[in-house]
Amino acid sequence: MKDTSFFSFVTETWTELAPMNTGRMGHKMTIINGKPTVIGGFDHGELNTIEEFDGTSWSLRAEKISFASYVFASPDEIPENVSC
Repeated sequence: MKDTSFFSFVTETWTELAPMNTGRMGHKMTIINGKPTVIGGFDHGELNTIEEFDGTSWSLRAEKISFASYVFASPDEIPENVSC
């Protein structure tokens, strides 16, 4: 679960990237300071670590999330029609 891949919508191809330092699933990914960043997740337990990708390799950030967590209340699927 340390493996990472990038999908190009332009070329419709996958590229293997450097592995993360910590295997994780159920994490969140966002862009922080222009870098893809993964937060939390699960690997033999809930994680509180944060890793960022500099275009070549992943590095663990010194900061950690306050409470180890994974899945972050993400829906497994999104319905076609949502109403309020």
